[in-house]
Amino acid sequence: MDSPADLSSAAHSSVPTSPPRVWTVLVAFALLVTAILVGGVISASTAMAMEMLRSGVSPQDTGAIQALTEKLKAMPWLMVAAVMTSSCLGLVAALMGGFLSPTPMMQRLCLGAGAPPEPVPTGP
Repeated sequence: MDSPADLSSAAHSSVPTSPPRVWTVLVAFALLVTAILVGGVISASTAMAMEMLRSGVSPQDTGAIQALTEKLKAMPWLMVAAVMTSSCLGLVAALMGGFLSPTPMMQRLCLGAGAPPEPVPTGP
């Protein structure tokens, strides 16, 4: 049976009492999705405008616009740009959470100096 002294020492242990900050993850995710959508719209619009200028298609010609849209779907550089943009934005969102945290990143990731390595014994 636990004595009152054991219970009081357990209450003052080093376990953090504040709940984890979950809202920062949700905000970062919402910003990431928004940034990816905005970046995708900007990239697709720029690619469409470049193709329209290059091929001389009029903005009023809906049939030619639909054909250009189908052509854009198969362009490898646009797919590579989309993957690179979303990956870079994901990395920025992940690192931004680390930089905005009240705990320093080096401490939170345990990247400080460690114990020196033990010498390897050299046989008898």
